[in-house]
Amino acid sequence: MPTPHFRSKAGRVRILTSRHGLGDCHLLRFKKPDGSAYHILIDCGVVDVTPDPKGLMTRVAEDIVAETGGVIDVVVATHQHTDHLSGFNQASAVFDKVTFQELWLSWMDEPNNKLAQKLQKELVKNLGAVRLAAARMHGVGMSAAVHVKGILDFFGPSVAGEKTQDIIEALRGRKLLKKPPIYQKTGNCFTLKEVPDVRVYVLGPPEDPKDLKVMNPRKGEGYEALQLSAHTNGFVLAFAKGEEGHPFDRCHRKRTCKFPSYSEKDLDWRKIDDAWLQEAERLALYLDDFTNNTSLALAFEFIDTGEVLLFPGDAQIGSWISWEKLTWRVPGADGEIRNVRIKDLLERTVFYKGSHHASHNGTPHEAGTTQVGLEQMTHSDLVCVVPVDINMSIKKRWDRTLPWPPLLNRLREITRGRLILTDVAQPAPSPAKLKDLTPAERKRFKNQVTTNKHWVEFLL
Repeated sequence: MPTPHFRSKAGRVRILTSRHGLGDCHLLRFKKPDGSAYHILIDCGVVDVTPDPKGLMTRVAEDIVAETGGVIDVVVATHQHTDHLSGFNQASAVFDKVTFQELWLSWMDEPNNKLAQKLQKELVKNLGAVRLAAARMHGVGMSAAVHVKGILDFFGPSVAGEKTQDIIEALRGRKLLKKPPIYQKTGNCFTLKEVPDVRVYVLGPPEDPKDLKVMNPRKGEGYEALQLSAHTNGFVLAFAKGEEGHPFDRCHRKRTCKFPSYSEKDLDWRKIDDAWLQEAERLALYLDDFTNNTSLALAFEFIDTGEVLLFPGDAQIGSWISWEKLTWRVPGADGEIRNVRIKDLLERTVFYKGSHHASHNGTPHEAGTTQVGLEQMTHSDLVCVVPVDINMSIKKRWDRTLPWPPLLNRLREITRGRLILTDVAQPAPSPAKLKDLTPAERKRFKNQVTTNKHWVEFLL
């Protein structure tokens, strides 16, 4: 398949966002002082149930190679979900020939980080239990089995070499990685060595486990930590070796049951049979949301103009709220040291990659509920691109929450119509029809955004 045509004269930055389905893939091209290109690839994946994912992601990888010449300065893997990572495996025949100068991962993937390893160990154990429960649910014909499997698809099939943890390991161990992986610590702030006018802020994932569990954004529900039910440990233990079939912790079990006045038939009401497997659905949702909150969230700032590009991965509410705790002391364009808070970055954001495919819990967007979110993105040039595939969401029965209609409506209001979905069935807005923009703004937007069937191109 031929490489799609892009504008040859890129500005200070050109952002290419792939339109390959339900998944993330973003190629940023910054202009170095000598005029050459500095490429950053943020994620490359699609949900596993996509038709011909290997062929599709191979085409995407070939486009990336054509644009970068086979050398990518930075590859960012935001978090362990297939819709962000699968392409590195599915298109390995292409990527194995590409040089990665640097690989950025979050502290959650750091082998020597004790908290990260503890959380990863718990995640792997819980995922294993849910996978076994899903197989059992399918075997007994439970309707919830389909939903549980759909959630598990984000973590990859349970076969060697395809799970998201295995993809991260393959990226770390690849031969054409020029430097050891860089585990970005939350709160870090640095300029790109080869593009000194660009400063990078590491916003997430939060380092407090409590923040990782906050994922409840709907009106009236409050921003509360999702707590697993008391019998979850017993549920997981039920699938451990030697404990199969015991859905409760040992302290809640009775080895004998002495009711002399009742027959075994009379005690049928005490049996839970397979009903206890319903916990798998709740645990799967929890693990999915938890992993989204572990996203490596980044903001790129042009020091001279203050304009910001925001790439939060799939960060959910707990991560966003944790950004309020961060403060940076940095030199401005005039050299004067100043304090920067997340509110400052949001107010200067001109490009926002919609978090978690514009799901109901991906972007805080209600004024007054939090000081971090869409309501603080007040720049007059704000453009938002959302990676989403509505037909796939319908197929997976996620269409009521991903994308979430109230959030899409608010994104259109905040951007004054400059909202682009990667779904090829959803045409980009026509600048001439955006009546809330001034003539100068309509012209600017027309020059900034170009779409074809493969990519959304944004120039700044």
